Amino acid sequence: VAGDAEDVNAAEEARYAVMIAQDRAALAAILADEFIYHEPSGRVQDKEGYIEQVTGGDVRIKKAERYDIKINVY
Repeated sequence: VAGDAEDVNAAEEARYAVMIAQDRAALAAILADEFIYHEPSGRVQDKEGYIEQVTGGDVRIKKAERYDIKINVY
């Protein structure tokens, strides 16, 4: 299970890195086709919309910090 949790953590680290790098192809490869993102505003993005938003829209992620991470694998 520890290996699975490490894999999940590594995938999240990779997602953050490619969002910062604005690498559409790498982000598309990381996200599942059925990916859905729920924004704090209540708006819902599918995979294509999310990739567009974080790599080509008005949002430009320059830095991201993950904290208080707890991963449970069932």
